[in-house]
Formats: sequence, C-alpha cells, structure tokens
Amino acid sequence: MPIKIPDQLPATNILESENIFVMTEHRALTQDIRPLQVLLLNLMPTKIATETQLSRLLSNTSLQVELNTGDLAVSDLDIETVLVDLNTGRAEISGVKMKSIVAHSDTGDLLLSDLTPVLAELSVNTGDIRLTNVVCSGDLRCESSTGDIKLTDVDGENLYLKASTGDITGTILTEKVFTANCSTGKVSVPATTSGGRCEAETSTGNITLSYSGR
Repeated sequence: MPIKIPDQLPATNILESENIFVMTEHRALTQDIRPLQVLLLNLMPTKIATETQLSRLLSNTSLQVELNTGDLAVSDLDIETVLVDLNTGRAEISGVKMKSIVAHSDTGDLLLSDLTPVLAELSVNTGDIRLTNVVCSGDLRCESSTGDIKLTDVDGENLYLKASTGDITGTILTEKVFTANCSTGKVSVPATTSGGRCEAETSTGNITLSYSGR
C-alpha cells in the first residue's frame, strides 16, 4: 500500500528506485482515502538512511500510511550538550540547562528561550531564528539563509548574526562594538565603542538592533 510522505523528503528518490509505492502530499490531495498517520521525529545523524529504513518497514503494511516529519519541543532539562538537526519542522527549546547548543533546521523555525549556555550555534536554511532571554557566556552565532533573526533580551560575549534574505532585529543586554553590513536595506545600531563584538550581516533586509530598556 502507498506511503504518503512530504513532497521534499530526501528518501523519496531512494524509495521510488526500490519500487516502493510512495505518494507525495500533492498527489494525495486528489485521493479520497484516510491514511494511518505516523509522525517521524528523526534525530539520528544518518537522517536520510533512517527515514528510508522506516519507510521500507511501513510499506509492508496493508494500510495507507501517512509519514510526516514534525516539530520538536524540549523544556526543563539539565544536559551538557544539545544537538538538534531537523529536516522539516519547528524546534522549540526552553529552560534547558546546558553548556552548549548546536541546532539546525532545513525547513522550519528555531525558537529558543530562557537559556544560559556557554556557546550557541544556530542555523536554518528556510525559517526564522527567534531568541528570547538567551544569554551566552561565550559566543552566540545565528545564520539563516531565508528568514529573519529576531532577538529579545539576548546577549553573549560576542554575537555573530547573518541572514542571507531577511531582517536582523531585536534587543541585546550589554554594550557591544557593532559591525553591520547589508546590501539592500537600512541599518540602525547603537554607536557604542566598548564591549564585545556584534557582527550583523544581511544581503536583503534591514538591521535594527538596540539595547534593552533604552
């Protein structure tokens, strides 16, 4: 029986080459069938291989199966290192005690709040990065290929913010020496000359940063 999968699932081509009956979301809209829905949260380092293996197993059932990738929500944990790598879905991480976090989403937002890591490295291909009350004792790095970077009461020893297509906006807590570059858009940052570094860069978008409470 067919497996209904997201249109851009990397495992699609592999499954079709093995003659496994897959049905994309676009094609499934024309079908009047209610499939069994299965949410796949894939945190394995071999993402495509894992999705392919699970899809093979599900294809052996006598039901039409809908396979989705979904959101991740993590809160109130105490852990040394957080590693997040999502194909499709939104990651929400709040109130987790950690030393470092490395988070990436191919398609989906990264939403972080109430965190105090030493280091944070965050990236998305398509989606926003939104940070609220995130304070790093070391460096904070954020990069979005298509999407905005939004900060609310955020800080770090040094801040490195890059958005290929999108705005960089928000408030930070302590003084920084700003370097801001944008090809198309407006720049508004404080003119302070002391503190750590804050480098902000966007190709298409605005850069608007200020200090909290000022």
